[in-house]
Amino acid sequence: MPDVPPDVVPMSVDEVISALKTVSNKGLSVEKTCSMMRGWASDRRVTPQRKVMTPDVAEAAIAKWLATLENDSTAPQQPASEASQQPAAREVDAGSKPAQKRKKEGLTKELDSPAISKQKTVPDSSQPDPGLVSTGNGVTPEAGGVTPASAGLNSEVPEPVAASATGKGKKAAIATPAAKAQQRKDKAEQAKLAKEREKQEQAARDAEDRRLEQERAIPFEGLSIEEMREKRLSEVLTEMDNRMKGIARRTAESLGKEAPSEAALEEFVGADGTAGDGGKREAYMRLIHTARESVILPEGLNAELMPYQIEGLDWLASIYVNNLHGILADEMGLGKTIQSIALLLWLKEFKNDKGPHLIVAPKSTLSNWEAEFAKFAPSYKVWLVMGEAEEREALKEKLRKRVKHNKTAVYITNYEQIHRNDWLLEFDWQLIIIDEGHRMKNQKSVLHETMAKMKSRTRMLLTGTPLQNNLNELWALLHYILPDLFPDTLDFTQWFLEPLRGVKDLSNEYDVSLRPEDEAVIISRLHLMLAPFLLQRTKAQVMVDRLPPKVESIIRIELSTWQSTAYKDLQQRTIRLLTANDKVETRKVNNALMQLRKIVLHPYLFSTGYTPGPDLFRAAGKVEALDRMLTKLMKFGHKTLIFSQFTSALDVLGKFLDWRGYRFSRLDGSTPHEERKRQMAAFSDPKGGISVFLLSARAGGLGLNLQAADTVILFDLDWNPQNDKQAIARAHRFGQQNEVRVFRLLTKSGVEQHMEKRCREKLDLEKKIMGAGMFCPSASQEHRVDMLRSLLGLSTDAAKAASEQDVKEALTSPAELNRLLARSPEELAAFTEIDEELFKDAGSELTSAEDTPTLLVNSGRLMRQDEVPDGFCIGEESDDDDTW
Repeated sequence: MPDVPPDVVPMSVDEVISALKTVSNKGLSVEKTCSMMRGWASDRRVTPQRKVMTPDVAEAAIAKWLATLENDSTAPQQPASEASQQPAAREVDAGSKPAQKRKKEGLTKELDSPAISKQKTVPDSSQPDPGLVSTGNGVTPEAGGVTPASAGLNSEVPEPVAASATGKGKKAAIATPAAKAQQRKDKAEQAKLAKEREKQEQAARDAEDRRLEQERAIPFEGLSIEEMREKRLSEVLTEMDNRMKGIARRTAESLGKEAPSEAALEEFVGADGTAGDGGKREAYMRLIHTARESVILPEGLNAELMPYQIEGLDWLASIYVNNLHGILADEMGLGKTIQSIALLLWLKEFKNDKGPHLIVAPKSTLSNWEAEFAKFAPSYKVWLVMGEAEEREALKEKLRKRVKHNKTAVYITNYEQIHRNDWLLEFDWQLIIIDEGHRMKNQKSVLHETMAKMKSRTRMLLTGTPLQNNLNELWALLHYILPDLFPDTLDFTQWFLEPLRGVKDLSNEYDVSLRPEDEAVIISRLHLMLAPFLLQRTKAQVMVDRLPPKVESIIRIELSTWQSTAYKDLQQRTIRLLTANDKVETRKVNNALMQLRKIVLHPYLFSTGYTPGPDLFRAAGKVEALDRMLTKLMKFGHKTLIFSQFTSALDVLGKFLDWRGYRFSRLDGSTPHEERKRQMAAFSDPKGGISVFLLSARAGGLGLNLQAADTVILFDLDWNPQNDKQAIARAHRFGQQNEVRVFRLLTKSGVEQHMEKRCREKLDLEKKIMGAGMFCPSASQEHRVDMLRSLLGLSTDAAKAASEQDVKEALTSPAELNRLLARSPEELAAFTEIDEELFKDAGSELTSAEDTPTLLVNSGRLMRQDEVPDGFCIGEESDDDDTW
């Protein structure tokens, strides 16, 4: 069975019924149609729309469709007029040669049709015309067979099959033109009625929506905008308080205890984002984490945990004993893996809970999990669920036996194997751990829905980035661990404004928008709601004295003349595309955006016929800056990680490094597992002579420990800033001995400036929801309040910082780049000397940031206008090679 990507969405019953009708109308019998659907469901074929049919949905749809066929009294039957006409058509002039000839020609034509010629049989005279196949939905013209696209599924199907014969030796009845015309008329009438029925049903739904909208709006009629805002804010906060009360009651019920009194519940309601909320937070935590146990470190743990990791184990144990589920959201590099292993050992030694336990992780991290168990819990046997079907079947039987005999059992597998091994759904798991749990952010994905079906006592998500792009993603994670309490997606603005849409005197509901102080109160209440289920610590909080500092800088770079010319040309083409008509295909817009992203990296991303030489850096601003940086870094023995979203960019950078004579390692999505380990070992070897590691952002951003590097260069941006954080954490993590310098290379181009802005917005949202929440026991309420007010622009310092950010960013001059690169006065002096030699003939007066482009051109570091190749063309691309 092929792997099903985690982002694929399951088909609904109605969608499968639609596919059944489509296939049936193409010429297959009911039996063949149902058989085909079951086959597609069994194979988990993925549609071009990224959907998949599951066996249970297929069976439900088939049952519903068959019932419809049986009960549908409107299904067209062969008209009586047609039945009387067909014999007449065969009898007229039966004895005359012209008639016989016409009959023979008609039969020959029928036999030559694709549907008939492939069957190599003579039509049965007792059956309808082979070109008209009975399907249960009426008799429809043969359309040349079923195709995957026509059925909405990405699969191959058998050749079209005519209606089954009722006996041998009988000749098929040939429909007359009048009969065919009647069939076409009946079919058109059916389609018309179905369309009208759908129109009426939609009108009824719209009317009901309008009624509900007006009903919700009644309490707000006649109020001023300010009164509407205050009333709606009060409603939202009350709803959140009631939800928290429900959580407290359910927790008590799950432990077999009496539900807390109303007085106890009132202790934590009314949080308003002030310092006084600290007591309410503690009261709420006591009601949720009501069962308390002193956690002792398990004897089988072959490691010394740090204080914050012991605190993490205590929290994980509390989640377990209180029958809760949780999210361990420590920053990357703080040891979520070892804390999880410690929990499993604690369950075994102190709770006699030997499993079975399931760990689901990215494929690239499976070997790391296995190695960590061998290192920190050598007595704990674990199994990887992977390999051929026979091997996985043997693992299933092994698990049955171990559960039966109460032996420890931890199974580790990757996301894709979840879809390939339905037997994983059969077991009652004690603890399910999902590593990189943010992959559960899409509630409609196959991964999310499959994991939600699994039975488990406790669910735990491990993720350093619980909120990546929007609040809905965090809500999806909460929906997985607490589906009854977090049933829906959440968009604060939409949630707040929904009841106001039907207010008669309100022209635009967005006039009643959330003020920053309103948003602060709501977010503070959300922090309180999430506190029992989420633990998050940052390196800055828990490893101030144990981890070297990390310094991040943005290097702003001018495009080369070649890049600037190509960029402007592509801009004009894109503008013409957008103004050509009102409807522009999403694919074309995405393609144009991808081309803009690539041209600011290097023109050679659109060419394969270039010769390695100085133009590798002279043609592109980023590579020119990179050339100067690597020369200086390698002089002082600094090891560097270079990340890019594009493997084609890594190709160009690889040729550049080869030309310079620099030895380097490379890792992307196509790198085999064993080669990956070899490349990492070669780079980490102090005597290996390799100072540069090229990595694709996603393939190299997970499960790698590369503390040998003390410099990280992000060659381009990711739309999701959390992926950049993951990349940086490969070097800046526990075990790093040196200060880490991080450089983001950004050009003065519209596309990268837009991406930078969007990334800042996403990071601001994360800081509001997660950072200001301070989901760490040591954070004070005063600290939380101050940070949240600052992030929402409610403090003087925040307003000043915002105004400074609006100032146009200047280019990074060579002198400024040296200052950012240097880790000591000695390095700074050496870097300055290198530049003096490099730019000695370019003009000593060119020292400001604005002079940088002229300086680089005059010194020959970047191409002049007359050196730009003629006839350079950016062609149409079929897709992007983002990350892989």
